[in-house]
Amino acid sequence: MGWLVVSSLNGCVALSMSEICSAYPTSGGLYYWSAKMAGKEWAPLASWVTGWFNIVGQLLQVIILLATGGANGGGYLASKYVVLAIYCAILILHGLINSLPIKWLSWFGRLGAFWNVADRGDEERRLERPDGDHHVRRTVNLVRVDLPGFPVINHGGPYLLSSDNDAGGYAIAQALYTSFHRRYGTGVGALACLGVIAVAVFLCGSACITSNSRGSTMQMELSRPVEMAVAGDPDKIRLQQLGYKQELKRGLSVISNFAFSFSIISVMAGVTTTYSTGLRYGGPVSMTLGWLVVSAFNSCMALSMAEICSAYPTSGGLYYWSAKLAGKEWAPFASWITGWFNITGQWAATASVDFALAQLVQVIVLLSTGGANGGGYVASKYIVLAIDGAMLVLHGAINSLPIQCLSWFGQFGAFWNATGLFVLVALIPSVAKERASMEYIFTHFNTENGMGIRDEAYILLIGLLMSQYSMAGYDTSAHMTEETKNAEWNGPIGIVTSVALSTVFGWIYIVSLTSAVTDIPYLLSPGNDAGGNAVAQALYTTFHRRYGSGLGGILCLGVVAVAVFLCGLACITSNSRMAYAFSRDGAMPFSKIWHQVNKQDVPVNAVWLSVMVAFVMALTSLGSQVAFQAMVSIATIGLCISYALPIFFRVTTARKSFVPGPFHLGKYGLVVGWVAVVWVATATVLFSLPVAFPVAEETFNYTPVAVGGVLLLTVGAWVIQARFWFQGPIINVDDGPL
Repeated sequence: MGWLVVSSLNGCVALSMSEICSAYPTSGGLYYWSAKMAGKEWAPLASWVTGWFNIVGQLLQVIILLATGGANGGGYLASKYVVLAIYCAILILHGLINSLPIKWLSWFGRLGAFWNVADRGDEERRLERPDGDHHVRRTVNLVRVDLPGFPVINHGGPYLLSSDNDAGGYAIAQALYTSFHRRYGTGVGALACLGVIAVAVFLCGSACITSNSRGSTMQMELSRPVEMAVAGDPDKIRLQQLGYKQELKRGLSVISNFAFSFSIISVMAGVTTTYSTGLRYGGPVSMTLGWLVVSAFNSCMALSMAEICSAYPTSGGLYYWSAKLAGKEWAPFASWITGWFNITGQWAATASVDFALAQLVQVIVLLSTGGANGGGYVASKYIVLAIDGAMLVLHGAINSLPIQCLSWFGQFGAFWNATGLFVLVALIPSVAKERASMEYIFTHFNTENGMGIRDEAYILLIGLLMSQYSMAGYDTSAHMTEETKNAEWNGPIGIVTSVALSTVFGWIYIVSLTSAVTDIPYLLSPGNDAGGNAVAQALYTTFHRRYGSGLGGILCLGVVAVAVFLCGLACITSNSRMAYAFSRDGAMPFSKIWHQVNKQDVPVNAVWLSVMVAFVMALTSLGSQVAFQAMVSIATIGLCISYALPIFFRVTTARKSFVPGPFHLGKYGLVVGWVAVVWVATATVLFSLPVAFPVAEETFNYTPVAVGGVLLLTVGAWVIQARFWFQGPIINVDDGPL
């Protein structure tokens, strides 16, 4: 009866909305209708309140639909972290589906309608109660379905709602399971029915995301001034206004732009390869809480960079921004120093990522052949370097493909990172027989690091290097803007969303990984089976204790290795676009060679330049691992400095003259910018401090030497020669900027 009452009232709501929709057929929907009908005085407030309540309500609906479907029985009771990870993975899958062209998205809508209607009658026939008195019915409408978990069976209500039943208190699941078990002696049929419902809920969630995304366009519509229609491609026109021809093929969507930055950040790759550093300097607390501290400051940098990117969407990115924001007198020098710090940091990042991949492959082979204590194969430094070279060549070959193919790899990288994190987050805590307590994960300091450092505050600050290294590389979205549609908006969104999602996923991954850490000295010992690789040893030990074999741990390392490979691939993509733009403005030796594009509009020469430079940097590993660590230092600090320079000019010389694009921070822009600048200055000092006492040749921190060397060479080249000919970004359009 209640259903009929509510349905009649909802019918009135639907009829009224249909009438208004017929008058104002826009994607904005409710908030647009309120603006039109509330009157001139109240239109802005009515539109704002209606729009935001609509979006939040639908997002809550998605959360309820997805989060209430996890407790459907079974032996393994997932923790809240696993449920959250599953939820995030499903949301990302919904996002990827909703990023497809509308003709494909409409197919999912039709499938949702067909799935819900076609299975209704069959379910009602199969779920008839043995006594014939009651039917389990699930009423559906097109695409949207009822919230799971609302039982419509009165018989046995207390048992269905009891947390002690077979389904753990999930009423619908228990009702279906009992019905089939009484009839056939098995609950397999109920599991099939739950599968049908799960698919319906999944399609409903996808439809919710579709509706959310169309409603959330109000943010862009309300923040943008009304513009007159301009003939031609607006992205091409905007690029011409900035002084450049459209030479690269513009075929990336917002999801593709985001995917490149998300793949480069790749918290699964960054955290895994530098986890030993965080474990040694501070241990669990420096990683779990330190990650949140670094992420907060990185969010400020990402927001400031996104605001500037929206105003100047060019492949040159940071160095172009500095030229525009530093003022006419300082523009050439600001552009020069920002560009060289950025491209050097990118090359160093590529070198460190691919070398870390080679080392990870070596560890996988070592464990697969018996481990260091079981006669396993230990590759020499020359073999590791050869693996590194092979990976770089493969990355170069893939990056020589047309942008449409490369876009697929970027999206696959984002998917693999999200899915891989979900798998590892689910497996590690469930497989581990010995798990660290929550108190240990969030409060334990590791002062027994063998480095002669005892001060906890000092150790914690040094331990932040892992988090900062893992959260670098999101400038990629800026370097891909000349190949991105609607670049003024999609480029900034790529920067912000990649940092936001990496922050959440990275923290969950660190907590999950640290839950398996119970013996820090052994994990860091060179005498363990993994040769001192903490993550590899932790995974290997976890699976070996549970199953008597470490094969599962090796497979998990394989998942991480693929993520690191895709991260290195995205690094070459970003390097090549920066090299292309920098050489287009004549800032590099042999610039005419590096800024050329092939028939597919790919800067293939810049691609192979990036491959060669990264390999040359990796050659330092033949001398000593300490020297190679300088590459990581340049990648971390060099990139941060290049991020901070245009932000510094934005909040100083251009604080009054800056003209924001569609994405802007309004009055908070200066405050957020200053926080980012102060953080980079602080981090540069912190990461230059000694990492061991007493200081010796094998423990010397080469960060100030490496970063200082880049600064000395850059400034020296400027003073000696570049100041006479480099004038900053060069206009290459026929009639000059519009």
